[in-house]
Amino acid sequence: MASDDIRLNPTDLHAFLEKYFSYYNTLNGHNKNLFVERLLIFIRSKHFVSQKNLEVNNKVKAIVSASAVQLTLGLKDWQLGYFDTIILFPADFKNEISGLYLKGETNLTGFVSFSWKSFIEGYRIPNDNINLGLHEFAHALRFNGIRGENNDYFFENYFWKWYCYAYKEFYKLQKGLPSIFRSYGGANINEFLSVAIEHFFESPQQFKNNAPELYSATAILLNQKSDGTTTEINVREKEFDYLKKKETISAFNPDMSFFTSPGVQSSYIFILIGVLTVLQTGLFSFPSLFVLALYAGLMLKNDFKYARFMVDENGIKIYKGFLAFRNRSIRQISLYQLVNIELDDGGNDQTVIFNYFDSLQNFCSDTTSVKMDDEVKLRFINELRKNFVWVIAPKLNPINTLSS
Repeated sequence: MASDDIRLNPTDLHAFLEKYFSYYNTLNGHNKNLFVERLLIFIRSKHFVSQKNLEVNNKVKAIVSASAVQLTLGLKDWQLGYFDTIILFPADFKNEISGLYLKGETNLTGFVSFSWKSFIEGYRIPNDNINLGLHEFAHALRFNGIRGENNDYFFENYFWKWYCYAYKEFYKLQKGLPSIFRSYGGANINEFLSVAIEHFFESPQQFKNNAPELYSATAILLNQKSDGTTTEINVREKEFDYLKKKETISAFNPDMSFFTSPGVQSSYIFILIGVLTVLQTGLFSFPSLFVLALYAGLMLKNDFKYARFMVDENGIKIYKGFLAFRNRSIRQISLYQLVNIELDDGGNDQTVIFNYFDSLQNFCSDTTSVKMDDEVKLRFINELRKNFVWVIAPKLNPINTLSS
């Protein structure tokens, strides 16, 4: 080890981070300990490769790894296990396939590459909203789950809800409209995620002032937020409360459609079989009673499974059960919990699937059957869109996108 290098132990890392990594100084004592603990695990789990004689000592390993730990400190699964190799170049480097010179690259074969010069500039200039480390590791965090590696459960499932909040700013960049985010974020949604995360850490107040819902959704996604002086971890409940206060939706109560729901419709054949059996063998014969009992059992099963919904000022209420099991379960879903809804193209008899996360942050799905004509359906969809809910509706193609 060179005389000016550090040892990879908690004491040396703590002193090094306090001097060279400003984010570390925004953490309280508990989170500093967590940061150092994760930093050691991250360094030991990655293979660092030097290119063009760049010296990759423990300081370099620590500062690069600290960027990944900063990004993921609020997450339960955070190690980016698919990306086991980090390649470091002194400056911009050439991608041999595209022929382009790059500052950074997150490659789906399992490595992340950095220009050391550009990486350091990202932390040396703390408020230009360009941070190569955060940018590339945000890609790695997103792609880690796509490649099938263990990823943070909530991050993975909440991403598409975050996209609902991000869509307006993403749309602006794609159309060349003014935005606080740099134009590169308009390339695709993954680039926008990385650009938004850079902004989130480097200019949090500007982000919050100009796109408050997206700021809260990003804090929820990463489970942290920082004002540059203090960083809070485990902020989801607080940010949920903020988003809930922003919800507005008109109440309505669609009619039930139990007898035209798919499960009930498929059981009608047993009525025909039952009638034919009664005519052939008599009402109280064993075959007739068996068919009637079978039909009754199917109807009870459908009764138990049936669900409908209504809308009130607090969001969506899902009622389960029709007659014998009427209201066996009532679930209230706030709009901030709705990731998306799916509607079929079945006309007025409408199957509506609600995909959401519950109070324990588990992701769930409920299928309901109601009657809605096209006018009511469109009004409902437009209100959902205004509340950052993604709507999937095959028949009404124009509403598959969020409002711009």
